[in-house]
Amino acid sequence: MKATVSVTRTPDPRSPELVRAAVDEALGLVAGWRDRAAAAKRIVVKPNLTSDDVGWETGIVTSPLVIDAVLAALRRANPRAELTIAEATAVGLDTKKAFARLGLAEVAARHGAGLADLNDDEHVPVDIPGGVILKRVRIARTVMEADFLVDVPVLKTHAGVGITVAMKNLKGTMPAREKKRFHNTGLVDCIVDLNQAVRPALVVADGTVAMEGDGPVGGTPVNFGVIVAGTDTAAVDLIAGRLMGFAPDEIDALRRALELKLAVPEEEIEVVGEPVAAVARPFKRAAFPFSHPDNVGIVDGKACTGCREGLRIALDRAKAQEVLAVLPYVKFFMGPGAARLSADDAAHPERNILIGKCLKGAANKDQGCWVPGCPPQIFLITDEIREMAGKDRLFGRKDDFIVEDDDDH
Repeated sequence: MKATVSVTRTPDPRSPELVRAAVDEALGLVAGWRDRAAAAKRIVVKPNLTSDDVGWETGIVTSPLVIDAVLAALRRANPRAELTIAEATAVGLDTKKAFARLGLAEVAARHGAGLADLNDDEHVPVDIPGGVILKRVRIARTVMEADFLVDVPVLKTHAGVGITVAMKNLKGTMPAREKKRFHNTGLVDCIVDLNQAVRPALVVADGTVAMEGDGPVGGTPVNFGVIVAGTDTAAVDLIAGRLMGFAPDEIDALRRALELKLAVPEEEIEVVGEPVAAVARPFKRAAFPFSHPDNVGIVDGKACTGCREGLRIALDRAKAQEVLAVLPYVKFFMGPGAARLSADDAAHPERNILIGKCLKGAANKDQGCWVPGCPPQIFLITDEIREMAGKDRLFGRKDDFIVEDDDDH
């Protein structure tokens, strides 16, 4: 079945009127969603609030102007529905603080909508019969009981998986434990499985202020002025990726979904509105290899992008926190080819940090400190560096982030 994806532009991402016009135009080019929305009793809008203390001009979080425009369109389609903005921000952050920072209480009130912190929600088990890794996942009841779910992500590069747009944004429908489990078990395949369990009826991707470079939070904002909309989540990701200069095989979760025939191939996607070639610009990507100080050594055993870029960004953060200057010599190991340490390295476990799921077995042999994850979360690598330097961890115990699969899932 073919998918339609619309692309529209606004000349000023900071103008409420012009942003609303771009959203309305994008939605006007996508068929079928209005009838479904008009029949819904409960409509849930899921933005991307990856931070709780930054403004939308950073490109890190969904613009409240886009959220406002989406709510207005939904309210026109259905004046009677229960309308909710729902999100569970990143692990360790405060969703309610994120709502307040972006003024979303005022945005919601304008349209008779509510706000739901999904961390406070009941989370219900959802079976995934064809899951690659997951057979069951817990999802917020507010999301699962919605008659019409709208995914409103940001267009951002991502050091671990290429880009993050609509498919990965669904991680915010889960409790913290599930998010940790995704990173422990294998983020890419888990995202693909999640998209079989949670299926938005509509996607409105916010590219008004996007992000390039070290996304999803450490990159550079891009005044892109773009809205991408459709009813097929993976198709929106594919076209959004093209607009950012990424081929489908450079977007990890999308590539996997295409391999498994869970996504519509590019030749079956119809782009309406602005042509991709007229809008696309190459977004800067995270860069590896990189220079590092003499007190840092790196053994790269054919690591994936997530480990490589995660380490680079973690070292940048440690430098900004003035930790690298007081760090004793430390050696990082990553990738399956680094699991067999040399005799010299094995004799000095106190200086070794082993990164990612591939090296879990090596870490169990007491050859160094292990950072869990596939890919590991950047803040955990930074905390390990802080601890090695004799500084307090900022995100608590590492063991709190080690979550394996179990019978309940």
